[in-house]
Amino acid sequence: MNALRSLRYHPFPVAAHFRKSLVVGFTAPKAELERFLPEPFTLDLVQEEFGFLAAAIVDTKGLRPKGMPSLLGQNFVLLGYRIFARYETAKGRRLRGLYILGSETSKHSMKWLGGVFTRYRYDTTKIRWSDSDEEEVIESDSGLHVIARRGNEEDDLPEG
Repeated sequence: MNALRSLRYHPFPVAAHFRKSLVVGFTAPKAELERFLPEPFTLDLVQEEFGFLAAAIVDTKGLRPKGMPSLLGQNFVLLGYRIFARYETAKGRRLRGLYILGSETSKHSMKWLGGVFTRYRYDTTKIRWSDSDEEEVIESDSGLHVIARRGNEEDDLPEG
């Protein structure tokens, strides 16, 4: 692996504060998701019929190499789109993880730096995140539109 490529594997720890985050998970029919996964990845399935996706939205404050002053940190919003996947190594070890469909950020500097130090394939988009006592609304110029209504914290999860 050449030196430039090796930088894309998170070569140093980072520090950041997540002001807020929202992760939305979905299931979708196996046939709809398989086309997004290259070989040798396979879908992580439930009932052999449905795969899982997640969209994570994170409002990040002060992201910087660990040990650097917070004054040098970057503030931005990140959007990450992932499919839950499986992979079997040559030695037969079965691994589970997330396959990156795409990543977006509100800052051009994060797109560039993220491209150098990660494999997340960032693109830039304008992201608006507003909240009230009743709901969070997140929209992007790339087409994301999420409305998350706050529920009663005392409600139990549905059975099953």
